[in-house]
Amino acid sequence: MEIKQQMENRISEIADQLFKEGVEKGERQAEQLVAEATAKAEKIVADAQAKAKSIVDEAEAQAAESRRNVESELRMASAQALDALKAAAVDAVLAKCVDAPAAEALSNPDVVADLLKTVVAAWGSGKTGPLEAMLPAAGKDKLEKALKAALAKELKAGLTIAWSDRLRSGFRVQPADGGFKLSFTDEDFAEFFKDFLRARARALMFEA
Repeated sequence: MEIKQQMENRISEIADQLFKEGVEKGERQAEQLVAEATAKAEKIVADAQAKAKSIVDEAEAQAAESRRNVESELRMASAQALDALKAAAVDAVLAKCVDAPAAEALSNPDVVADLLKTVVAAWGSGKTGPLEAMLPAAGKDKLEKALKAALAKELKAGLTIAWSDRLRSGFRVQPADGGFKLSFTDEDFAEFFKDFLRARARALMFEA
């Protein structure tokens, strides 16, 4: 009877020990699972935070780049607009100072005759063959007398005079057999003087 009791007690002790070990093992496994789950969760959170920071940093960088581009384009557009405004102002001043005087000078028959004489003389120093001068038909009555007086020698040497309804002022010179033309209209002279004076006028108007 005593042996039986001892065996039962021993079995009970073994059962208790196994139960205790099982519980402890289960607790350790549970703690390990919790730790692993916590570590995974922390990694997921850290990865998400890093990704969010990367997205924010990239968005801020793109915004800063866009802002720099917009500012650069605005500065360029402003500079171009200012430059265009200055150019228009210079051209307006030069037009007032040059266009009218050039047109007035080339409406004077004596001035036209003297200019044409100079051109023909310069041409003759390096060219051969007769020349033809084209002048505005509207000024024929006033010009003929001045031309005959100033260019008598040149006319005898082969210079011919022609009249054109298309020419408003000044004159054009070309070889009598055709080819290229040299133009000396009021627009030509005005543009020449404008090109010559434009840089100086700009400096006086905007850099003084």
